[in-house]
Amino acid sequence: MNIKIDDLKQVFDLMIEKLNHDKAIEIELDIDFYWQIAADDWNVENEEPEIIVGSLIDDWEGLHNCINKKEILSYTEFDKCASILRAISEKQVQ
Repeated sequence: MNIKIDDLKQVFDLMIEKLNHDKAIEIELDIDFYWQIAADDWNVENEEPEIIVGSLIDDWEGLHNCINKKEILSYTEFDKCASILRAISEKQVQ
């Protein structure tokens, strides 16, 4: 599978448009800890994935530090963003 960066940007823009359309100014996430499969075990070909605990608070703090230029954005922040988006999805679907 190949993903064009411009297409990915359009998907993110559509997600923000969706939140704006729903008049979402702020989203309250009432959970912190979540289960996550370790990156090395993410491929379904592994028999027994290692399950680790993630923290939405830590994830958001790391992303926010990138906004404030306290940290340099790395690909680790993609995982953090994915966790935040997953939590938003679960919250909004309920």
